[in-house]
Amino acid sequence: MKVAVSEPKAGQKLLEIEVPIERVEGALKAAYEDYRKKARLPGFRKGKAPLDIIKSRFGRAIESEVIDDLISETYNDAQSKEGIRPAGAAKVESVEYESGKPLRYKATVEVMPDITLKEYRGIEVTKEIPNITDEDVDAALESLRDQYAEVVGVDDEAQEGHFVVADIQAVDRGHVPIVGDKVENADFQLGKSPFGPEFDKELVGMKRCEDRVVKITYPKDHHDPKVAGSEHFFSVKMKEVKEKKLPELNDDLAKTVGGMNTLEDLRRRVEEELVRRAEFEAERNVRDQISDRLVKDNPVTVPEGMVNRFLDSFIADIREKSREPFDEEVLRNRYRPFAMNQIRLHLILEEIGQHERIEGGEEKIMNYLIEKAEISEVEPVRKEGASSLIVQPPTSKEKL
Repeated sequence: MKVAVSEPKAGQKLLEIEVPIERVEGALKAAYEDYRKKARLPGFRKGKAPLDIIKSRFGRAIESEVIDDLISETYNDAQSKEGIRPAGAAKVESVEYESGKPLRYKATVEVMPDITLKEYRGIEVTKEIPNITDEDVDAALESLRDQYAEVVGVDDEAQEGHFVVADIQAVDRGHVPIVGDKVENADFQLGKSPFGPEFDKELVGMKRCEDRVVKITYPKDHHDPKVAGSEHFFSVKMKEVKEKKLPELNDDLAKTVGGMNTLEDLRRRVEEELVRRAEFEAERNVRDQISDRLVKDNPVTVPEGMVNRFLDSFIADIREKSREPFDEEVLRNRYRPFAMNQIRLHLILEEIGQHERIEGGEEKIMNYLIEKAEISEVEPVRKEGASSLIVQPPTSKEKL
């Protein structure tokens, strides 16, 4: 078998392969005989049909199948012999075959990049020391109170922060309803509704069962250019006004949240969970620092095919989970840098794994790099008036 290898462009190999006639004819002969043994033709017992009849009726199909198999076999042989590391499936073209002549074809394939690793042992990183304060625990407990709050109806006037249920009908300047522009039983919180702060302000002061026509004047710098600087009118029927009642911070809440007996038990469990999560975040941050350093120090040309396959899988996952239509091209462009970074990191870790003979995947390779890293412990940076370590505590006994 003859193989000529060239590089039409960076990251790509072109293999021009010639399969000798002896191998082609041998494969064809074996295929004809095999088919003859299995064929059932009228007037002949199984396996007894003349070979020329087999060729006459099924020759083209058998030949096509044999050529496909030969291309697959010889391409794999050539790839292995030439030490080519493919980054995806090859594109086969210019297939030439005539009876009595060698089989010739071309195969173009993207190849894995050559990586010259910079020093990856002793990477300098910082790790935050978990430092949970009483204020952190207090904030987490307040968050728990909010999660277990009860929303109850009130007869008072609606205020910002209240929850309301209303029918909203768009109307013109003469208060005539605009057909097809109505929302029934809209349930939202004043000050945080999807209708915007301008709309919410106009509903402040309304009571249950009250009707009101509101005029909304949107500012010229509004984020939605369709309504910026315009006036709109809405007829609103207030159906419910509700407020949030927070539970007392006591032993009863501890029993409700996680089956604990006392508030002190709950405080202790919340503190433990905050420490655990802080440690997890600190560990993840160390991994992120190492990953960023590896990608920065080891420029790698990522094969385009790998990027496209990554994005294909990413888009397919979104399509499966999303109920709303989306622009696939916009998402591809937006996440292409992310895809390239992820693939680049994968290739670098794979190369390190081969150098260090680490088996078990990227997790074990990263653990090795953490073990070899120069880690400096630092105090966590806290924002004024709040703790950067505050997280939502769990709401079930199992998670606590």
